[in-house]
Formats: sequence, C-alpha cells, structure tokens
Amino acid sequence: MFMWQEDDLGVVDEVHSLRHIFQTLYSFTTYTLLIPSRKPYEYVENVLAQLKDILNCPQNLVVAYYSGHGRLRGYGKMSWCAYA
Repeated sequence: MFMWQEDDLGVVDEVHSLRHIFQTLYSFTTYTLLIPSRKPYEYVENVLAQLKDILNCPQNLVVAYYSGHGRLRGYGKMSWCAYA
C-alpha cells in the first residue's frame, strides 16, 4: 500500500483498515510504503522493481493500493501528487 509520508489527506486510518482486512480475512502479507516528497518517482520505481524480483512466481498475487492525490496528464497517463 502506498501513501505519502506527508499525509495531508489523513489516509493513515484508511490504509490501516484495509491492511487489517487483507491480513485477517485473506491472510495476505502486506507492506505499507511511505512515499517521500523528495524523489518520489525514483522511490516508487525502486520499490516496484524490488517487489517484482521478490514476488516473481505464479502463486503470488500482488495488489498495489494507492491512497493520495492524482491527476491525468497528456495521453491519459496518471500522475501521483503529494498535494492537490
């Protein structure tokens, strides 16, 4: 689960609730990742690359949940934003 270190939306409770559901109802292993304001793209890219290497097997299901601001940029590409 991804959320910004500077939680201006107050999503920490939402993320904790969802993590609890994944862990208790589905017995999933979960990770909560705090995106830094400094070089966020590099951080997320690095984390996803590491997860890809670690979880690269047919028995694994990866669910990436993002809680934060976002907007559509040119050509329909998504952009995550620390602040609105």
